[in-house]
Amino acid sequence: MELFSRHFGDILVENRLEGSPTYYKEQDWRPDSYVGPVPYVSAYASHFSTENKMGIILINKHETDDFRVKISIDNAVPNPEGQARVLNGMGLSTQNDGEPGAVAVQEFHLQKIGPSFIYKVPAHSVNAIEILWEKR
Repeated sequence: MELFSRHFGDILVENRLEGSPTYYKEQDWRPDSYVGPVPYVSAYASHFSTENKMGIILINKHETDDFRVKISIDNAVPNPEGQARVLNGMGLSTQNDGEPGAVAVQEFHLQKIGPSFIYKVPAHSVNAIEILWEKR
């Protein structure tokens, strides 16, 4: 929740995710639950109303595989540097109960950001990316 509340903007931006590997979700105990392919990577985009900053959240639900994603930014000129905060632990079942700090947020400095760039989303992680930008 901290990643969304502190590092994701207050204005949701339309985004499109294409080509993510998927897994198949079987029927569960709920009669109207979704059944079918589910992308391993989820993406959300926003911008901040109080500053020229974009927020991107990428979630990788795969247990062992990192995925490289191409991020394209339209109608803006991104600053070539940004920040990424990554919430992750040793595995999908890792938790902080009984082992404080096993799941933690790490901060990374991003470089070479352009209108289109590649970002590697680590396995079983939530990633909050912040990029300063100027409107075209």
